[in-house]
Formats: sequence, C-alpha cells, structure tokens
Amino acid sequence: MVVGALASILVWLGPLAPPQALGDVLWNNGIVPNGVYSRALSPPAFPRIRVVDDFVIEGPEGWTICSVWVSVVELSGWSSGSELTLYVRADDGGPGDLVREVVAGFDRVATGDEYFGMASYEYLVEDLEIDLCPGTYWLGLRNHDAFGLGTNFWLTSDGGVEGADSDFGWFRRDGGDNWDAEGFGWHRAFVLTGTSSTACGACCLSGGACAQLSPRECAARHGLYRRNGASCESAECPTETRACCLSGDACIDTSPEECVRLGGAAGSEDSDCADEDDNGQSDACESGCLRDPQWICDGDVDGDGQVNPVDSGLVQAAFGSTDESDLCQYDVDCDGQINPVDSGIVQSLFGICEDPREVCP
Repeated sequence: MVVGALASILVWLGPLAPPQALGDVLWNNGIVPNGVYSRALSPPAFPRIRVVDDFVIEGPEGWTICSVWVSVVELSGWSSGSELTLYVRADDGGPGDLVREVVAGFDRVATGDEYFGMASYEYLVEDLEIDLCPGTYWLGLRNHDAFGLGTNFWLTSDGGVEGADSDFGWFRRDGGDNWDAEGFGWHRAFVLTGTSSTACGACCLSGGACAQLSPRECAARHGLYRRNGASCESAECPTETRACCLSGDACIDTSPEECVRLGGAAGSEDSDCADEDDNGQSDACESGCLRDPQWICDGDVDGDGQVNPVDSGLVQAAFGSTDESDLCQYDVDCDGQINPVDSGIVQSLFGICEDPREVCP
C-alpha cells in the first residue's frame, strides 16, 4: 500500500548517530525519513505482507549484526506489541531463502514528527548476534503480535551512505514466494550496527552440504567448521553423516571417522543432531553415555583400532562395576551389568573390525 507524498517540506537535519554502545555502523541506509514513500508492515490489517530491503557485505570478513534501527509511522488506534520479528533472506536476484529469523523485544521512541498524517517512531532492536558472511542479503521486519486498528508503515529515506547504490526494495502480499519489486527510490530507513571482523569459513553440514558460515553459526546448525577462510570447494565434506555426540551436550553431523577423530560418540546410521523435543539437547545424544576412549571397532573398548585380549581383559577387570562410565564403556550387551557375557562378546570379535554398536540408552 503506497501512501501519498508528504505535504509539508522535510527539513534535512543530517543522519542521527547511533549510540556508540551498539558497535560500528555496518550499513547506513539513512535513518531520517525523506517523506516520499512508505509501505504497510504488520497485522492486524496486513497479516500476510512481507517487506524487505537489501544490504551488502563486501568481505573478506563477515559481520555480526548487534542492532537494527528503523523508522516507521503508526496509525492511531494501532498498538505495536512488545516484540517484533526480524528476518534476513539470501539474495536470488531479489529476496531468496530465509537465512535467519529472530523474535526480539525492541525500544520504541517517538520522534515528535509526522509523515502522511501519522506519528513517526524509531524502533531499536539490540543485543542481537546475527553472524553473516560476505554476500548480498535482504532485511525485513514485522510486528507479529500487533493489535488494534490498522498497521504501521516502514518509511523510506534518501538511501544514506550505502543504500543509494543498492537495489530498490521488494515486497509481497501473500506471505509466500511471490515477491514484487517496488521501483527506484524505495530505500528503507534503517541502520545496522555491530562488528565487521567476524570470521567465516567452510562449514560441513548434514549429508555433505557445505555453507560459508561463522564458527558460531556452524555450531548452531550442527556443522563441522573447517577453518577461517576455507572454501566449500576445498572442504571435502563427508557425504554420509550421522549424529556425533561430543562432551558438553554438543552434537555435529559428520562421518563416524571424523567423530572418532574428534573424540565423540557416533550415533546410528540414520541419526542426526535434530532436537525434536526442543529440550536443548540433540535427541541422538540424550542417552548421556559417551565412550572414552571411543570405540573404533565394535568391542574395541580401549580405542586402539583392533579387538584383542587386551579389550576382553579390560572388560573382565570391570566385572560387577555399577559406575556409569564403566557401564557406558564395558556393558556390551546393555543389560545394565558387566559380566562374562560382555567379555565373551568381545572375544567373539577378536581380529575383525566392524562398525561400533550404538551406546546403551
């Protein structure tokens, strides 16, 4: 929904400076509105609209966005709610796949100005940790829990230091994938601040996928981070992956060989690091059993890559123990006790090296 031009003359006062505590200015699209355009953002009047504008990270390092600062106007009788949703999309000649979505509280400050007969506000979202590697991205926001009558509108600016050289904004009305370009001059009024020295590198993900991510983003996606500056072309990511349970409730999706190298416990063949019950720990790692050392072969309780009398001797030495770490390491048949049956299983595996069985639940 396009709102008509501002009736009164806008006096240019120059861009406001964001508080120093928010970090360096990463992208300055101009925070002072130019009074030319605005577009509806939020429910209840526009529950399915999405609005974005682009920004570019030149590299070679990535950014950590710590705050987002925007200029809006609100219809009287409309209430903003206590939270808003920020979302970042990849570039595909326009808005592409969703990269990040963050629900956060925000500060809402009245500027004392009016545009198009509506009161102007600045929204400031702080304490973010959005890591992004070099590339073009699309920023959007909406007040998802707004209520009352009408909506709010994201104002345009002159494009600031950065935006005048970037593409124009895009929007969609259906909540789906049908984006429309708005045309020249639709530069949203926003500023991004944070840190411009965020390391990026190849992150190996489940099933052999690879993405350029920061170490923190790689860990959040249960990936295996190669090194700073590494490219996906040289990453040699394993194509057959499973959950690998590490100490401290950490989990990555990688090959059993990588898991052993990292001192972790590999899950079953089709496992991954998903947390379906949303309790903060990957479902595949909830047994709490982490073999130390890791078995390289089935029955290889000392982790030396071969099954021999040394292994059965270690099992025999643990007969009768109820210590959790001993049960994890030596209770081969998972019956809750360490006895001659376990030693016999290990002896039957002498001289062969099969994939280690799953840890006991």
